[in-house]
Amino acid sequence: MLYKIAICDDEENFVVALRHQVSGILHNTGVAFDIEVFFSGEALLNCINEEPAGFDLIFLDIFMKEINGIDTARAIRLTNNYVAIIFTTVSGQYVYTGYEVQALQYLLKPINTQALATALLVDLKRRFENRYFVFKSRGMTHKVPYDDIEFFESTLKSVNLVAKQGIYEINSGISGMESSLPKLNFCRCHRGFIINFKQVSMMNAQFFTTLSGTLIPIGKTYAKAVNRAFLNYIGSSDEA
Repeated sequence: MLYKIAICDDEENFVVALRHQVSGILHNTGVAFDIEVFFSGEALLNCINEEPAGFDLIFLDIFMKEINGIDTARAIRLTNNYVAIIFTTVSGQYVYTGYEVQALQYLLKPINTQALATALLVDLKRRFENRYFVFKSRGMTHKVPYDDIEFFESTLKSVNLVAKQGIYEINSGISGMESSLPKLNFCRCHRGFIINFKQVSMMNAQFFTTLSGTLIPIGKTYAKAVNRAFLNYIGSSDEA
């Protein structure tokens, strides 16, 4: 699985140093990762607007010109509750504001390598060691391995989870469901469907065919993002 990271800070020297620190820590974990850098909140938000689920973790400086880190984080949270945010700053005065945007950590500059490593490992454990989807259906709590989930289908008032173990009705909207899933394997391919790439046997321009033979439609407005996500999934599987 590819761990996608963004660093957003208007100080180029700091960006270079942090990228080096993060790379050194992650190389020792064996996790495949990619780091993109941004020198303003606007640039980061423009990227996220094009690909809302593009990052797993964002390092975000608080004191930036024009739009600051706090307002950037607020804008991110309007569409994405899944990405982890770590604030980096020279001052501790905004530490409590971080709770408002569900910040994972608050690191003071210069960044202590041990504190950085701890924050990274906490996020990695949260993402890659949790292999089960836990949910409630008809008053019962269930735990289903992600790999066993075939797809999610939206109905009028709920979402059906279709897995090897059976079909479960979940009282949730499909958009909320989408934000809670590991984005490398799961993809919104239609306004009414989320597909698990691990359960795909074939794909064409209009449909996915799952291992069970079910046809899952690909919406026209989703097609470009779906193709990109599927290629990313195939590439990460090859790396693994």
